[in-house]
Parts: sequence; structure tokens; C-alpha cells
Amino acid sequence: MSGILTARHWRGRRYLISPAADFLVAGGLPLLVFGAMFLLFPAGDEALMNNRILHVSAMFAILAYFVNDPHFMASYQIMYGGFRGKLRRYRDENRRLWRKYIFAGLIVPAVIIGYYLVALITQRESLFAHTILAMYFFVGWH
Repeated sequence: MSGILTARHWRGRRYLISPAADFLVAGGLPLLVFGAMFLLFPAGDEALMNNRILHVSAMFAILAYFVNDPHFMASYQIMYGGFRGKLRRYRDENRRLWRKYIFAGLIVPAVIIGYYLVALITQRESLFAHTILAMYFFVGWH
């Protein structure tokens, strides 16, 4: 059992830290935290529960900004730095990677912008609420 917690090699595979730590850092910990939060919320007074959910949501939004903003800024520089050159090079050398760059760098942002435009034009609050929930899920999972 100690190997799963501390070994950089376990069952013939390499890990950054250990199998357990890699799982937790790569998205397992948010699932455990969210599961614990749902178990800890009181199941009674609906107003009290909604108030606690709002406080926890605000806390996670603030933490998400401070923790993830530097990470995403570095990721954007890696992704879009020399983007056209990467597309030209990968178009000839590695079509699979070229398709990934097209999808992640152009199609996904276009879909997200389109979604926000629809939400703004229709003024539907539920569409904005879904973006916040999606951000919690994807940032937490990431």
C-alpha cells in the first residue's frame, strides 16, 4: 500500500509523484471534495442550505480565479504563441496534432463565444448559470 502513496514507479508504470498523488492532482480530489460537500450540507432548512451553497460557491469562484489564472495565462501563451507557425508545421508533419490544435485553439473558443452571444442576445439567466456550473466542473476536473 505504501507504494501507491510514495512510489514514482508502481506496477511497471511511471508517475510524477505517486499513483495516489497523480490521481488526486489530475482531477480526483475535486470529485472527493464535492462529494464531501454534498454530504455535509444540511438536509432541512432550504433557506439555510441555499445560503451556505451561495457562500461556498462564492468561495470557490474566488479561489478558482487566484489558483487558476496564472495557470491559464501560461497555458494560453503555450497554446497561442506562434500559433500560425505551429499550424503550418503540424499540417505537414503531424495531422493528428494539427487537428487537435484546430479543435482546441479555434473551434472550442468559437463555440464558447457563440454560446455567450446567444445568452446575451436572449437574456436568459439560466444560460449564464450553466456556464458557471460548467466552469466549476471543468476547472475542478482539470
